[in-house]
Amino acid sequence: DRIGFPEGLEEAGVVMGLADTNEGEFFIKLVPKSKRKITTRDFIEEIRSSVKQIPGLKMNLRQSFEQLFNSDSAAIEIHVLGQHLPAIKEIMDLVKTKLGEVDGIRDIDSDLKGGKPELRLIIDRNQAIRAGLSVPQIGESVRTALQGRKITHYRSMGDELYIRLQGPRELENYPSLLLNLPLEISQPFGGNRLPHMIPVGQIATFSWTEGEEKLYRQRQMRMGTVFANYAIRSLGDIMSEVTRELDKIAPPEGNYIEVGGIYKDQLSAIKQLTNVFLLGMLLVYMIMASQFESFKDPFCIFFSVPLACIGLIFGLFVCGQTLNVSSALGMVVLLGIAVNNAIVLIDYIKQLRHHGLPLIDAVVEGTTARLRPIAMTSITTVLGLIPLSLGWGEGSEVQQPLAISVIGGLSFSTLLTLIVVPCIYFEIERRVKP
Repeated sequence: DRIGFPEGLEEAGVVMGLADTNEGEFFIKLVPKSKRKITTRDFIEEIRSSVKQIPGLKMNLRQSFEQLFNSDSAAIEIHVLGQHLPAIKEIMDLVKTKLGEVDGIRDIDSDLKGGKPELRLIIDRNQAIRAGLSVPQIGESVRTALQGRKITHYRSMGDELYIRLQGPRELENYPSLLLNLPLEISQPFGGNRLPHMIPVGQIATFSWTEGEEKLYRQRQMRMGTVFANYAIRSLGDIMSEVTRELDKIAPPEGNYIEVGGIYKDQLSAIKQLTNVFLLGMLLVYMIMASQFESFKDPFCIFFSVPLACIGLIFGLFVCGQTLNVSSALGMVVLLGIAVNNAIVLIDYIKQLRHHGLPLIDAVVEGTTARLRPIAMTSITTVLGLIPLSLGWGEGSEVQQPLAISVIGGLSFSTLLTLIVVPCIYFEIERRVKP
């Protein structure tokens, strides 16, 4: 658990994801699944309903495995880009309204809220140049006085102590005293030709105002982000509806709306896995073509791949799973397993034909003879994945779609490979060599 960040470690707080002292982060570890009757998502929903009545509380609840892609991203992020903050905030308000109308959206928030009090240092640049001071030098001096800065360390008896330079404690309660902060100059200023000190108030003034906590830029434009989490429904179903709602917003010229977050990362990962799948098919076909010394035999074998994909989709549908990164990885695994069964079948049929059996006899005999070994290899694989597909054990939900996709694809492919692939091989051979 972390609440804010220790004094003097503001930079570390930003790295840890905490932007201010009024923010905190809590990690809740649940008891093992066998000792509770509630799922993790249901538990999160109970927390939301329990604490949503607390006034002024903003919360962002999600499971730890959802941070595997990007720990800094929310499940749903809508980026609004433009040049003018007022226009960006207006569009963000519309986006929040649209997200609130989608069933399953939770924890809607944004990063451009404004209203944070600021003590702004306004530097007279002409006076600063005359004094030989740059804006970064002045800013660093003021920051050192307020937050402190490590200047060296002291070693004693094997211990190392950091020495930190910081201004008087009164500055925290009376920031106007910063106007008396001395700055060292090394060139003539105000008629004095010797190096001396001048107060900040001689070259700058302070004013109280309100501003943003952080400002983000992307593609040389200012950017605001609306964050949200999801529950009850799948992320894909929710984002399909969110996309339709966002299409109804017509941003002014020069402003853009983009979808980001973990959902975008998942789409990118699925796209990469799809490319890997297609490249794998090409490489496997090339290897089989060189081994069989034929282009039509690998073509017949590859009919087992779409059969496996059909079984994969059917298995996910029956088990209530979605097509995600884990199930897409199962599709890549199926490419090798399903093709192996077809290779064993077609290769044995070709051996029988080489020994003089007629085409129809070779197909029937080969399918009958290879039924047992193909079924044995497929059944052992399916049985080995059943525990994972049932979701037993901690964290099994992440890999459960992988097991279900392989079981569904392999079962469907094994049954139809023994029927469809031999029929296609028979028809092609009959037409090529009547």
